Amino acid sequence: MSTVRAAVCYGPAAPGVSNASNTVVGRPSAISTVTAHPVQFTLALTMGYHVGPLFIVQKRRAPVIHGGTLGGKRRRRREKRATPRWLTPAQKLEIRKLYLLAEALTEARGELWVVDHIVPLDGKLVCGLHVPWNMRVLHWLENSKKGWGTWPDMPFEQLELL
Repeated sequence: MSTVRAAVCYGPAAPGVSNASNTVVGRPSAISTVTAHPVQFTLALTMGYHVGPLFIVQKRRAPVIHGGTLGGKRRRRREKRATPRWLTPAQKLEIRKLYLLAEALTEARGELWVVDHIVPLDGKLVCGLHVPWNMRVLHWLENSKKGWGTWPDMPFEQLELL
């Protein structure tokens, strides 16, 4: 294997990159010996596998920001799926009255009141319906403490499965 004494050269190549004449490009003190043949590197294998990624994934574009609209869209879609077709217009009016009551309580008392589904629409064990007898108006703190996994009068056999 022949070696070539590298000379310092300032050219269009980036610092540290060797050009076609096997010279090291860089600082004036960067004089070293370069082999005429390319150097092969081996991967450090641990238990037969390389521990790091073989390449770095680059994002091609910025993520799309929806401005918080997806949460409401997802909730409306879930409510639409949970609303039965056999619901009468009078029952739909009752649901609307519950939402209006929650808005009125929020304005009157200065704290957030929400409409809660007693049996959650997307529960762990069962899925409730978007019907008036499965809904009630609650203070937001009570609703957040309740969560979506349990409800009042839930059978005890099901609690053991959680």
